[in-house]
Amino acid sequence: MRTHMAKVIVERPRGGGGEKEPKGIRRRWQRCPLDDLPRRESIGKKWGMGWRSKYLNENLAPLRRFLAGSVGRPWDKVFSELCQHIRIDSAVQKHVRDHVDDFVTRHVEIVGRTVRPLPGANGWGTLLRPYYVHPVTGLLRASPRQPRKPERPPETQLRIDPTHVIRQVDGLWYEIELAPYTDGPVYDVCLREELPSRARAWSDTDRRLRELYGAVLYGRSKRQLNSREIRRLSPQLARLALST
Repeated sequence: MRTHMAKVIVERPRGGGGEKEPKGIRRRWQRCPLDDLPRRESIGKKWGMGWRSKYLNENLAPLRRFLAGSVGRPWDKVFSELCQHIRIDSAVQKHVRDHVDDFVTRHVEIVGRTVRPLPGANGWGTLLRPYYVHPVTGLLRASPRQPRKPERPPETQLRIDPTHVIRQVDGLWYEIELAPYTDGPVYDVCLREELPSRARAWSDTDRRLRELYGAVLYGRSKRQLNSREIRRLSPQLARLALST
């Protein structure tokens, strides 16, 4: 580990600041009676919530590289090596130790093949940090990749009301009237086929209708949109055309 890790991480120009006084601050005090002027005022008072105040601007890349190179080592040795070059009595250098918890989850539980943090291990967070400490071996491990949020399927129809949608069929826009698929046989105007009795083949037919309409409904009838309706709905129809 670098002996000057604290300097590399901490010694960096702070961000924020800039203007010395907000615009119009002197004009505001000129309108105030002389007897009401405060005798003292803090530097950050004039800025309200202090959003223009300076903030720390650490370079955490060396710390991240050190933890990545320490995967597989005992966490106690890794942490002791990190603390060896950081002074606890220095508030600036101690701030480096606080950033270790941003990368390492120290208290986890393993259920089957799933690794998850214990309640309160990440504050209010429920996801693992990039690294975690194995609860049995005490080794530093890389966290498994978190599953990505499934992408929302593209919209293929424009819903007007619970029983009417607009879909594109053979390059033309139609208003489809939907009805509950309670029993068959019925004819679907989009699938262009007769649906069998639901009691005989309900599982496969229900799945197809859910993929097509989002519910167990079938297209009872359709009406082609005229040019005025297409112009009125052109922004929504353009998005549907791109998704399909």
